Amino acid sequence: MISVMSSCKKNTSLTARQEQEQNEIKQPLLSNEILEQEGLRFRLNYVPANTTISLKLYEGTGENLVEIPLAVEQANVNYGVSAYELKENSSFTLVAGFGNVIANGTYDLTVIGFTDINNNKNFTITGVPYTTANKQTSKSILRIGKGIHKFTFNQL
Repeated sequence: MISVMSSCKKNTSLTARQEQEQNEIKQPLLSNEILEQEGLRFRLNYVPANTTISLKLYEGTGENLVEIPLAVEQANVNYGVSAYELKENSSFTLVAGFGNVIANGTYDLTVIGFTDINNNKNFTITGVPYTTANKQTSKSILRIGKGIHKFTFNQL
């Protein structure tokens, strides 16, 4: 009597990208994270009589920055960027440009995802001060890290 035993093993190994994607979706989000696959909106809230604030987004950090065009939905208030324009596993810097600052004040910035993946949420920084000394200057305000679908935000 001959007995043959064989074992079938499915190849279930994931690529590094697939594993990262699963981890991003399964892990609980921290207060400074958003899951998003379509894009981000940046909404400013401030007193326009005091100044004008515009936003620019750059890939990278430090000296070697490359501008990523933002869609202007409402000048000086509401901007957007498609997730497809942002490289995976990269860092970005959001910069506020101040126009003619007539009076000291503060602004709030809210980052909102285009869609809702696993109960998406917003990321908001409030009460960021500016002064008349900021007239016609720019200031880096937010560091954005992008994984595959997870965005991480750190105020600068």
